[in-house]
Amino acid sequence: MLVTPDTYESVLADLEQYTTWVVDVETNGLEWHGKNQICGVGVAVETGDTYYFPFRHYPSLEAVNLHPPQLFQLMEVMNERSTLIGYNIKFDLHFLENEGLVVSDKELLDVIVLVRLTEPADVREFSLTATIKRSYGEEAAEYDITTKKILRKNKWNKDFSQAPPTILGPYCEKDVEYTWKLYKDRIKELERTNQTEIFKLEKELTHVLYAMEKRGITVDSDYAMQSAEKILQRQEQIKKRIFETVGYEFLITSPAQVGEALKGLGIEPIVKTAKGNVSWGEEALAQVNHPVAGYMRQYRTLDKLRSTYLEPYFDINTVHTSFCNWGTLTGRLSSRDPNLQNLPRTHFRLSDNPLTSEERETVRGRISAAVSAKGGTYNKDLSDEVV
Repeated sequence: MLVTPDTYESVLADLEQYTTWVVDVETNGLEWHGKNQICGVGVAVETGDTYYFPFRHYPSLEAVNLHPPQLFQLMEVMNERSTLIGYNIKFDLHFLENEGLVVSDKELLDVIVLVRLTEPADVREFSLTATIKRSYGEEAAEYDITTKKILRKNKWNKDFSQAPPTILGPYCEKDVEYTWKLYKDRIKELERTNQTEIFKLEKELTHVLYAMEKRGITVDSDYAMQSAEKILQRQEQIKKRIFETVGYEFLITSPAQVGEALKGLGIEPIVKTAKGNVSWGEEALAQVNHPVAGYMRQYRTLDKLRSTYLEPYFDINTVHTSFCNWGTLTGRLSSRDPNLQNLPRTHFRLSDNPLTSEERETVRGRISAAVSAKGGTYNKDLSDEVV
């Protein structure tokens, strides 16, 4: 149901009777820690009823938007809920907290974690759409595919607030509908496979990871700039060698110009694309037995290192990554946007009061004791002492 200014009060009064809500947000971008905001909120409850609250749809859509004070009121009512369910819920919570939601006192149930715990080991794709397809068939996920085609066609896919609520609302409602359905089905599977205690740990971990994401990781922008300058100097040296070998200057990042330069050295293309076009990518250059090909590969590698892992952090002091307790087969914690494993450790700035080696050993010991307590069960009281 698309909530309008006329139906808002009655819908909210009806929702107040449920202690558990399934939530999903639509936004005008992905940077909850920056310039982006919620444009709408989807809610589902145990009856299967779904609602979409539009707040910031543009342009010229003020007539269908709910009023700003009503978003504040929605957050007040949501704050009275005991449990929130979502699919990759931390993303939604960051945006909701920016609008006034209090997260710390809620039970948080992340369905994507349930899916990871109950899927076969060889499954690698955990987006909501892919999970719906596997669980309920291709037709069930058609709403997502159809809506995203419309968004791309109208160039709304980068900023969902430009899409009318009549298009985005039903899409968001389907998301919360299937999130609720997946939750019910996967909880049963979790109980059948005796993983209830594991999920209790995951629920607590969701809170911890959320707080870590919100705080962010401090990066050393000075280090990034200094390292980028060194790489740039090395690139200039390599570029000089390439030009000396070829005999003239050209744009090394241009496949066409690279092809012409190599052709002048008597090097013919070996690799072609699926469409039959000549390729001078990494695979092709790796098969060329000539020093200039090696120089080009070095140049491109350094260029990617500089542009991807250093330059974006010149003016950023804190990185807000997304930690995934569902992203690996082994259960190892991973991260994305950015993947912290791709950044050198020297890129991170320690706090002004780092732990001493003795303090770190004490923390490790307490964590080990908390995890391996008598009976092999997790000792939450002891772990709280660690925190």
